[in-house]
Amino acid sequence: MVSEIENSIQFYRDALGLSLTSESEGRAKFETGACTLVLEEEFEPDVLEEFGLDPVGDTRGDGVIVVLEVESVDDIHESLQSADATVLSPPREVSWGRKLLLVEDPDGYVLEISRPLE
Repeated sequence: MVSEIENSIQFYRDALGLSLTSESEGRAKFETGACTLVLEEEFEPDVLEEFGLDPVGDTRGDGVIVVLEVESVDDIHESLQSADATVLSPPREVSWGRKLLLVEDPDGYVLEISRPLE
């Protein structure tokens, strides 16, 4: 869940370049290639309870990293810098055969933007 859908739309569409495929009050859907990313501002308390989820708090999402595979990590890095995004780790090659960067979205969720090394 996100705190302000418009901030999230700007980040995921404008800074990351994902295709916004639908938007309604408090909800946005993006195509990311083989997957769809859906962001929602809130769920009713009874829906959270039905699935055994705690209300959003300071620790929701801690320890989770969402991985998005892209064509060019460097191009996304430039876009993120232009958008004044919080880049946690600039682009680098890692020992497990990927080039990646880490960035926080507007709600503090950590995203790995990466691609396999060629």
